[in-house]
Amino acid sequence: MKMDDLPPRPSPFLLEVHARLASRYMAPHVRLAGFQSRWIAFRRDELEQGIERAVLDTTPGQLTSARKADLMAQAREAAGPGSVLFIAEMAIMRSRDEEAEGEEAVTSRIMSVALRETGQFWGVVGFVELDHEGRPTGRVGGPMPLMIEGPPSD
Repeated sequence: MKMDDLPPRPSPFLLEVHARLASRYMAPHVRLAGFQSRWIAFRRDELEQGIERAVLDTTPGQLTSARKADLMAQAREAAGPGSVLFIAEMAIMRSRDEEAEGEEAVTSRIMSVALRETGQFWGVVGFVELDHEGRPTGRVGGPMPLMIEGPPSD
């Protein structure tokens, strides 16, 4: 296998921004009970300057392809022409024991943290494990490379 055959690796900057976002959700005071999802768009040039100002920050509920496309259009309009965006998606995932009922049916909870840059085929995804009260347990996974669906032009 040649070097050109290997998938590209996420940039160090993408990994750095992912680590910053994930660390916020791992802090001891964090409680994510009731949290469902969050979709945030940042301008890359501002992130490079250490400015974390969202051009769009929403809690969209379930993210369908159509909803993601709508959010992307809104973010592009808010960011202005030619802006490169970093898109962060956070969502709570639950594993369930089909034989149990109520809260006892939930066997584990994680908060996924996915980050990508517009115009790129690759992003990263990781997770923060949560206890039954929505507190981080300290266990994290990733970030791992994430291939983005669709063309890199978004």
